[in-house]
Amino acid sequence: AHHSPAEIATKILRGSSYHAIRCLTCRFGEGVLTIEGRLPNFHLNQLALTAVQDIEGVERIENRVEVA
Repeated sequence: AHHSPAEIATKILRGSSYHAIRCLTCRFGEGVLTIEGRLPNFHLNQLALTAVQDIEGVERIENRVEVA
């Protein structure tokens, strides 16, 4: 089955050992993968971005994560 980049990204994030990363949401359109949600620090934000950076079809990642 062909999964959309958003589904693939969501599956990757759900597999994280960090609860906060598992709660992020992903959308995809026109080559752009948008990641949304809240994370406690920039380190986790970087981990999440790195985890999804090599998905086929994604030209750009839009990071809409709030770091609080």
